[in-house]
Order: sequence, then C-alpha cells, then structure tokens
Amino acid sequence: MRTLKLVIATFALMGTCVSAIDLGLFKISPEVGGSVGYKTTSLTIVDNIKNELSGKDHLVYGAYGRLWLGVFGVMIAPQVKWEQLPMDFGNNIDKIKIDNLQYGGILGFEIPVIHLTPYIGGSYSTFNKEFENTWALNFGAKIDIPFTYLTLGLDGSWQKPQSKLAHTSLDLLTVSATLGLAF
Repeated sequence: MRTLKLVIATFALMGTCVSAIDLGLFKISPEVGGSVGYKTTSLTIVDNIKNELSGKDHLVYGAYGRLWLGVFGVMIAPQVKWEQLPMDFGNNIDKIKIDNLQYGGILGFEIPVIHLTPYIGGSYSTFNKEFENTWALNFGAKIDIPFTYLTLGLDGSWQKPQSKLAHTSLDLLTVSATLGLAF
C-alpha cells in the first residue's frame, strides 16, 4: 500500500513539473491560447466593371489549440483556430461581425536553445455568415518561454472567401500576437 502511495505521489509531482514530453529526439506538446491582432481587407465586386473597396482595418481576437509533434526539431501540429472578424466597408454596407473557424495543420522547425519555432501551413476555413467556406494559408512563429508553461508568438493567415449573396470576393489578411499555455 505504501509503495502504491509513493508511485501515485511521484506521478502527481511529475505531472505538475512537466510542460511537454521531450525525449530528446521526440517532442509532444499541446498548446492552447488566445490572440489579438489586426485585420486588413479589400472587397472585390465583380460586375460589368471590376470595383474594389478597401475595408476599415480592425482589431480581431480569437483562440487556438495545437498539438505539436516533433522529431529532430521538425515540428508538425494539427490546429484549430477561431477568430472574430469585424467588417466595415463604409456607410452603404452594414457593419457586421463574422466568426471564422479554421482547422488544418502547420509544419515548422524548432530552433534549439532559443526554442523558436517558425511555421507555415494550411487550414480549411469556415464562416458563420456572408462568405463561402474556403482555404487559408497560415504562417507565424512561436517561442517557448523558459521555465514557464507560456508561449509567445505571431500568427497570421491569408484567405480569399467568396460572398454567398453577391459576386464578390474578400481579400483577407490577419496578423495576431498570441499568448499560449504549453502543457
């Protein structure tokens, strides 16, 4: 009985001290966090003449989750990412807020010693209204802060969804600062 208590106490202590499973060659590190960023848009209206409207740039916010899997510093991560995107193209078009959910994967390389991981990838992008689902290009970098569970990073995505209602396409670029927890 005493041995069982010792084993349980040992695993409990190890669970509070470990932020990721890092076996030298292999690494597994779940990460969840939030983001605050900046969005730029331009709306192309296709009719007899090609018209283009530049949208007002807004702050965006969101959340994400990734499972980093690595071998010899090469990292791959399935990811889920949500952002709320305010849209405003002037007085003639209503101000709206669009939820964007992306799920896909990213590929990066963790630079040893400084724990910086630049990455690039792709995601399937869904919208709650106004725009058709599309594909997004994801890019960014994250750094693991030593002796903590925290990560800091820059995360971006570019996509060009089509409107559900009119012959329009939206050129959408978001760049966000991220703060995450790596378990």
